[in-house]
Amino acid sequence: MPGSTNFQQFNPTKANQDTDTQYTTDATRTGGAGVDAIWPSKSANKTLYQASTMNAAFAQMMANKGYVVSDANLATLTAVLANVLTVADIPTGLQSVPWSAIVALNAGLYGGFEVSLTGNTTLSITGQAPGDVIALFFAQDGTGGHTVTFSSAVVGGIQPDPSPNVVSGQLFKVNAADKLQALGPAFSVNGLNGVAIGSVTPSTGAFTDVATNTCEVATSLTAPTVSSGDNSTKVVTTGWAKFGFAVSLGSTGYLQLPTWLGGVVLQWGIVPMPGSSGSDNPTSFSFPLAFPNACFVVVPGTYGGTDRITFIKSFNSTGGVMSNNGSGVQASYIAVGN
Repeated sequence: MPGSTNFQQFNPTKANQDTDTQYTTDATRTGGAGVDAIWPSKSANKTLYQASTMNAAFAQMMANKGYVVSDANLATLTAVLANVLTVADIPTGLQSVPWSAIVALNAGLYGGFEVSLTGNTTLSITGQAPGDVIALFFAQDGTGGHTVTFSSAVVGGIQPDPSPNVVSGQLFKVNAADKLQALGPAFSVNGLNGVAIGSVTPSTGAFTDVATNTCEVATSLTAPTVSSGDNSTKVVTTGWAKFGFAVSLGSTGYLQLPTWLGGVVLQWGIVPMPGSSGSDNPTSFSFPLAFPNACFVVVPGTYGGTDRITFIKSFNSTGGVMSNNGSGVQASYIAVGN
């Protein structure tokens, strides 16, 4: 919606008024008008020009933002100017809130809250605005075990760690519906021990509460099992990301990729080739790692003599048979499968 303003600039053509240099040393400006003295017109015009220019510019800025700025009503004008934010309007840091059965928080004044829990409490929150990031902390007393009932304005709130003397926290961002949407799982602090409160359900990737004082998220989660084509937003652990990855380096070795990268296995090796020169010398060999599903291809190579011809006679998931026309030499291979 377009705004408007009726504030106008006085003497916009700057007629008959002091220059900036003259106004700097103007005796009326520096000392004020004397008793019953005449205010020189050039000085008066410059004073009114400056004041009206600032007022008109400020009013036009508000109008450009969609506000109606008018001198018709003082209360209405005051309400419009209240939309200009100052340092006093910016929420300050963390507010320490004593326990009560019902705790009312004002997110318009603070960016975070630490509520002391000496009993169960019901939480209400007002003053939030879309885009705000708000931190909620709950400090259990020496008994612990106290719970929080979140209002409908909080989405995804996790119960605080019930352990005695533990402070739990969770970050929220206010969405377009003015609701505090959880940005992630809760966490708690007990001395130097940072603890994530929550575990991942393997099938869904959803967080659920836990009541432990160990780093559940970091060390003991069951890795979720997903298909290779899964492109969801489920949380995965390091263990899941590494699952199925293996490597063995050497003249004979293999590289196995995780199942979520197709489970491709690359193997290589060197095979001694006994027999006589110039004849078919079929020699069996085994892969260092049996292919879990199938071997796709085996590529032979010579080793120990460039005049030798090596070929693969047969192969399966565990190994194969190769031949060459040399004696007392070795052959090599590269195999690919999954």
